[in-house]
Amino acid sequence: MAGEPLHLETHGIDLGYVELYRYPPGPGGEVPKHAHAEYQFCFSVDFPGEYNYRGERHPVPVQSVSVIHPGEVHAARDLDDRQ
Repeated sequence: MAGEPLHLETHGIDLGYVELYRYPPGPGGEVPKHAHAEYQFCFSVDFPGEYNYRGERHPVPVQSVSVIHPGEVHAARDLDDRQ
């Protein structure tokens, strides 16, 4: 995912931030372990993924919403190439 053009929208709300990522077609990628100071609300619009969160792998199905708590270390990865 690094170095690829992407569209990112960030919207501040009282609890934290809502982020919408749109990646172009290409090879699958990973986001290394990191944490946020606020809640992170994640919307999977049209591509499945996976989180490594609290020591376990969690699938992120298409059209799902997931929440990462403040200060929680997590990583993400694509399960396949993006079409």
